[in-house]
Amino acid sequence: MILYKSRLVFSGGAGGSGVSTMYFLAGGTVSAQDASDAHGDFFNRIKGRQATSVRCTVDPEVLTIDVTTGTTMSAISVTNRTWLGEDGGDVLPWATQGLVKFPVGVFVAGRRLVGRSFIPGACEGSNTDGVPNAGYVADIDASAVLLATDTGNPLYVYSPTHHTAHPSQVPITVSRWASLRSRRD
Repeated sequence: MILYKSRLVFSGGAGGSGVSTMYFLAGGTVSAQDASDAHGDFFNRIKGRQATSVRCTVDPEVLTIDVTTGTTMSAISVTNRTWLGEDGGDVLPWATQGLVKFPVGVFVAGRRLVGRSFIPGACEGSNTDGVPNAGYVADIDASAVLLATDTGNPLYVYSPTHHTAHPSQVPITVSRWASLRSRRD
């Protein structure tokens, strides 16, 4: 099985830049540009929930990955996009982020395979009593559902450790803030 690997870079936060990586099934009528566009569309739809200081840039190339070996097979140039967040409110700490989980119906080594997407740049207007408010969760969830249920361009969850990939099921927007930390912490 071959997957497209799309990357999106966030910048403008106090903690430096961050990266979102998503995988899409390659082949058929799905192109590398389709994968890049789907990834970008997910974050572009929620830019109203990201601070104006947050800059999102979709990488200008998409990689093809062989799932069984983990080998990068090629890099395909795509038309990339850049945009800024639109929420002018007080920014929450950069490590305080929204979280969407993309579960699959498969267990690997005794654990359910679940993809995750962290969403940086939330502002105080999306926060109620220390948790994401209902409007924030609904907006993120609506964009995530569109991404995960696009049957023409299926989002996959990839485990390079176990050399397996499976299509995402209905996503879950977590109703508490996630705290993204460096693995070196």
